[in-house]
Amino acid sequence: MGVVTPGGSSPGPKQDRSRATRRRLLEAAVACLAEHGWAGSTVAVVAERAGVSRGAAQHHFPTREDLFTAAVEYVAEERSAALRAVPDQDRAAVVAALVDLYTGPLFRAALQLWVAASNEEQLRPRVTELEARVGRETHRIAVHLLRADETRPGVRETVQGLLDMARGLGLANVLTDDTARRRKVVAQWGRCWTRPWAERAGRGNALVSAERPDRVRTMTSSPTPPFPRHVRLTGEGLVLRDWTEDDLAAMPDLFDHPDIAYWTPIVSPFDAEAARARLARDRQLRADGIALLLAITLDGGAPLGEVMLRRAPEGTELGYAVGPAHRGQGLAGRAVRVMAAYAFEELGVDRVILELEAENAASVAVATANGFRLLGVPLIEGEEKGRPYALQTWALDRA
Repeated sequence: MGVVTPGGSSPGPKQDRSRATRRRLLEAAVACLAEHGWAGSTVAVVAERAGVSRGAAQHHFPTREDLFTAAVEYVAEERSAALRAVPDQDRAAVVAALVDLYTGPLFRAALQLWVAASNEEQLRPRVTELEARVGRETHRIAVHLLRADETRPGVRETVQGLLDMARGLGLANVLTDDTARRRKVVAQWGRCWTRPWAERAGRGNALVSAERPDRVRTMTSSPTPPFPRHVRLTGEGLVLRDWTEDDLAAMPDLFDHPDIAYWTPIVSPFDAEAARARLARDRQLRADGIALLLAITLDGGAPLGEVMLRRAPEGTELGYAVGPAHRGQGLAGRAVRVMAAYAFEELGVDRVILELEAENAASVAVATANGFRLLGVPLIEGEEKGRPYALQTWALDRA
């Protein structure tokens, strides 16, 4: 059965022309900002460069602020697209590609927008918001391309230092051609990123424990067997199950919280992209036999948090994170007991451990209430997310 449509010509070509005109205006606005700055970038100048009348320009963007606010969005989208297009190659080439992003016309246009936003109240909120968003995405993509292990002290700050350096080189290139000096600086930074300290140790990085960051250590023993592809544990009124794609929408509500950001290395802010990356990492860690991450549920349905088991040279570590809306139900302790039973009965381990900061009173209470005892071993000290930490080791032995 056909679909009856009103008579007359299709609106497609007209809409296509309108979109094309809008795009030309945005591209012209960006180019004018890069070449003439805010003061020289009037609607008339932009319209002339775009090859349209001033009236056509004002049809799409009634005011100058409307035009350049849309240009802000366009610059942000183009910069994000350029970042995503950087190929996954050797680290030295990645460093050079990241720096190149800050020396082209998009960066010049963004720079002019920053200057304009410092004086224009209409632009400042939008520019500030978008720069924060692009900054977070830039850092995340840089970490991915550099294969950096941010659980190692100082690595996160080094990634940020690289991006700050790239921005500074872009600023230096605004007034003069700084290519020769920039090439030497970039080459040195590229050499820095080929050194082992920046590598992810072992085969993965288990980002879960709500007690403290999971630090990945090099596994010097023979390869460990992978965990089962599917795991479902029951007990204590809980069902611990595999994470799936159906859980992606729920993850930000569980993990995007100040407590999680403070006590764990889980990325913050935690958004949909972070959820997808986390699920992929979970599956890789399981296949590599390093860590097992399970969703905490009451009946196999909606996830309320996460519990982890990680094989490490110093022992079999447990960790957990409970969503802020689901605390106060004893979920952490119950999940730890179920996971400890799995470790003892199915994996045959003799001891499980928790690594906690003494200041994390809630987690210390979980440890003591579930029979863990504080070991007289040296503290595990380090720095993460700009603050130092010192971890105590708590142990529970097989009965």
